Amino acid sequence: MNWNEFHFLRPEWFLALLPIALLWLLAKRQQLRSSWNGVCDPHLLPYILSGGTISQKRRIGSSLLLGTLLTVTALAGPTWERLPQPVFRPQSALVILLDLSTSMNCPDVSPSRLTRAKYKVADILKRRQEGQTALVVFAADAFTVTPLTSDTNTIASLLGSLAPSIMPSQGSRVDVAIEKGVQLIKQAGQNSGDLLLISDGFSKQETLALAESNAAAGYRLSVLGVGTAEGAPIPTGNGFMQDNKGSIVIPKVDENKLRELAHQGGGSYSRIRIDDSDIDSLLAVSEKHLRTSEIEKTEQLADRWQDRGYWLLLPLLPLGALAFRRGLIFLLFWLMLLPPAPAQAFELENPWQTPDQ
Repeated sequence: MNWNEFHFLRPEWFLALLPIALLWLLAKRQQLRSSWNGVCDPHLLPYILSGGTISQKRRIGSSLLLGTLLTVTALAGPTWERLPQPVFRPQSALVILLDLSTSMNCPDVSPSRLTRAKYKVADILKRRQEGQTALVVFAADAFTVTPLTSDTNTIASLLGSLAPSIMPSQGSRVDVAIEKGVQLIKQAGQNSGDLLLISDGFSKQETLALAESNAAAGYRLSVLGVGTAEGAPIPTGNGFMQDNKGSIVIPKVDENKLRELAHQGGGSYSRIRIDDSDIDSLLAVSEKHLRTSEIEKTEQLADRWQDRGYWLLLPLLPLGALAFRRGLIFLLFWLMLLPPAPAQAFELENPWQTPDQ
């Protein structure tokens, strides 16, 4: 028995003790005001009054008081033990890897690649009804915006502040982002999960081998390509971005390369579209694995407590035997049969010992 967790499930029942205590005091006061107390000595009352001695009445009253206290306590539901119950917990984990490199400011996808990408992330978060979601941003390095959580509203509220200008250094290290995503899934205690890369390309060829090895370990990678093959200049405050030679930079999207990355990662590839067909195909991969193998049955101590108040009913059994006194049960039965409307009286045997009772 854990006394540290002892409490009452329905403590409001103790409020019933207030009117009970009031009735008890009124009965005591009425007893003291009895007309016989004014004309007889107290030590003679047990021999004058019928119906038992005063000590007997006190025992009966004490029994009724004890029974009332036990009943109210039982109704309050004393408990100290929680009930284990099986909980089915969806284990789907999705880590969104959002590219914040400078090329994501390219306007070849109106209004820009990054803006459209953030719209898609918001749509994905609305669709995520089960499982947990995390958000990682990357450029030359990867950073965790939110770890795996079921609170998608928090992630959505942070999308507006994401821009390439917040990154300490520029680049397109997709490999570092993948490692960060896998690390978040492992830290959450899950053996598998999905990564969704939203980017316009990557440079390191080793990224393909990394995606393949992670897919073999249960960490699937899907890719949402953002941008066009033609590309467009990247606007800056003073015109367009230029390289070291003074030429205008026009980043182009190599869809074949992104598609190969998704294939090696065991996921699917889709180009960003105006409708929801792109995220439909991407989320279908994680939903498929969720239906087949990602639901885990766990035994957890839920917030359900074992009501122990029924044990207090056992002492009430001998006290209830006192109710089987002459005429009392018959009187209660008669009162229950009384109609609500006025009715004619009928003959009954007097349940009282004397007419003046």
